[in-house]
Amino acid sequence: MEAGTQRYMAPELLDKTLDLQDWGTALRRADIYSLALLLWEILSRCPDVWPDSRPPPFQLAYEAELGSTPTTCELWTLAVEERRRPYIPPTWCCFATDPGGLRELLEDCWDADPEARLTAECVLQRLTALAPPQEARTFPEGCSHSCPLLCPEDCLSTPPHCHSPL
Repeated sequence: MEAGTQRYMAPELLDKTLDLQDWGTALRRADIYSLALLLWEILSRCPDVWPDSRPPPFQLAYEAELGSTPTTCELWTLAVEERRRPYIPPTWCCFATDPGGLRELLEDCWDADPEARLTAECVLQRLTALAPPQEARTFPEGCSHSCPLLCPEDCLSTPPHCHSPL
């Protein structure tokens, strides 16, 4: 079975080991892997997770490693054989509510083992938990902003770098 954009295909789709006994569950797990790559792309453009509030130029997942048009073979080698995932900078772990929570969320979503990946409900719960309550937003030294992705209500008063809440 092959569907979707190759760059975002879960390892079990790239190596054609998708469990077709329960294809509905298998495809949902593959979607969570893809979601993790999309979240990584979104977070990579969030000014609030970069020390100088200046994110680097946009890159697709795996673009730094494979360029803009990787082959299926290149993606298979990177994601399946080498089990590599996009780089998570240490600055993404500066949230007082759960230091390391973003890293853990992404890693739990793009796990090589489909059965170890989070469910969509769990992803929502973790994202909600990462956003501090509005009345208690405090951040460690060096973090001057809350990330619009994690604190959607801030988007209403935030300049163009955040266009819509999650």
